[in-house]
Amino acid sequence: MNAPLPANDAKRVEALEGFRIMDTEHETSFDELAWLAAHACGSRFAQINFVHSSRVWTKANVGFPETEQRRNIAPCSYVISAGDVTVFPDTYDDDRTSLSPIVIQGPRVRFYAGVPLMTRDGFAIGTLCVMDTDPRTLTVSQGGALWAISRQVMANLYARNGRGEPGSSSSLQDADAEERARQHAERIVTLADQMPAILWTTDEQLRFTTTLGAAMEQFHMKPAEVMGKTLQEYFGTDDPAFAPIAAHIAALRGETPGPLRWSGWGHTLEVRVTQLRNKHGDVTGCLGMALDITERVAIDRAANRVRDDFRTLVEAASKAIPVDGHDFVSSGEGSSLGSGISAAEDVLQQLEDITSRSA
Repeated sequence: MNAPLPANDAKRVEALEGFRIMDTEHETSFDELAWLAAHACGSRFAQINFVHSSRVWTKANVGFPETEQRRNIAPCSYVISAGDVTVFPDTYDDDRTSLSPIVIQGPRVRFYAGVPLMTRDGFAIGTLCVMDTDPRTLTVSQGGALWAISRQVMANLYARNGRGEPGSSSSLQDADAEERARQHAERIVTLADQMPAILWTTDEQLRFTTTLGAAMEQFHMKPAEVMGKTLQEYFGTDDPAFAPIAAHIAALRGETPGPLRWSGWGHTLEVRVTQLRNKHGDVTGCLGMALDITERVAIDRAANRVRDDFRTLVEAASKAIPVDGHDFVSSGEGSSLGSGISAAEDVLQQLEDITSRSA
């Protein structure tokens, strides 16, 4: 299956040619960045590629035997088309990559992840990618590392063509900004891993591209078993009206669906879905979060039952109650029963307040 060409592909190729990088010799500055990408992602292979009109040419390479591929069969083509991070957790099980020569021959790549090399004008002229011979996934922190390294690749490329010098104040500021972004990404990942929730991203085909969160273990979910699957495959239904799928479809249309409650696996989840957009504002996928609210729902139900019991008590106590053949009027001023009713009404009001706040 061939990746669609970007609408601006002719201008994109023109931008690439302006850097005069194709078919040049190896350069240490690029080789080191490819090695850094492999190390950051724990991958056997890494490449810095530039994508021309019909071929993908490798500028820097770690461990990979191929240095050039036809564009129409290269996984990098999908990165160029998406203009965003692209992950194939298991290339054997994905129609877009299952027939690629690097999958069925040679190194037999089973995992691929790449980010585009973006020019200042927004053209994706190449890719920074990592690969492995075993199926796996890409963590959020690893994806953040690839983006940071890709920006450094472009900084080197601009410097190589005299459009910016390494070590300049702007380059140092960029490096500081990248380090802050990396630290911020790590904090987000740490927080997400501790939340009683599941967080995920999908592409436009509703394939999972990222999954994390402490609740994954609670539901016996493993990222490697989820990544690359579509929502339809995961839930076992193609019904577009099925609530979780419908929310994602609405997000892809640019809508902002409200939170929904979904029950499954013996739990109740509050699900929120929104759009993922690239730097141009185009929708490239979905971002979702499911919070386990099972305990909260149980507390709400228990509070409702207690509130109903108290209401019954108050209603019964407000009537005359016969005691030893006499009517004892509960509402009598100064009576102990009247005080008890008043206290019960106070408790009932407090329960209603608690219930309304937790709803």
